[in-house]
Amino acid sequence: MISVPAYLKKFLVATYGAAYKVDFSDELGVLILSTLRKKSTHYYEFKKVANDRAATYEFCISMSFFDKYGCNITADDMTLLAKTIDRWFRNSLYRSAVLNEYHFGIAYKDTINRYLQSYDISEDELNYSTIRRDFNRKKKHIEQTLL
Repeated sequence: MISVPAYLKKFLVATYGAAYKVDFSDELGVLILSTLRKKSTHYYEFKKVANDRAATYEFCISMSFFDKYGCNITADDMTLLAKTIDRWFRNSLYRSAVLNEYHFGIAYKDTINRYLQSYDISEDELNYSTIRRDFNRKKKHIEQTLL
């Protein structure tokens, strides 16, 4: 189970399904398998989940992966997983906005809003102004990379 914000849970469910089976066939599986640890005597400090990561996304692993990689994910690795998934989501959104504006003349705002609507992400879950400020900071780099 991964603790993520509600909007990322919607993205993950739409992209990978409600019950994700971990394997090496996609980037999420590789990421999860790389963070799994075998049971050890090391003490893991429990940290309360932040309010922005109130949702959980469930996944399952096969017995062979369980035996090979383990089943523990540290709190730090859990945070890293959530941040990486958030970066994937945002980078995909930002690349779509830049490409749509360049090739089809679709305004950034329209692409961003439609992208969020396609995953049923509400304004309460992810504020447009927050996304737009982040997009504006990264837009020039994305344009230089893609165009």
